Amino acid sequence: LMRKLIELANALIKANRNWVIKEA
Repeated sequence: LMRKLIELANALIKANRNWVIKEA
């Protein structure tokens, strides 16, 4: 469970960075 939560968090961070780059 912990590993899946970490993977999900990393995916959200990566998507958030891509979104910020697209916005800027």
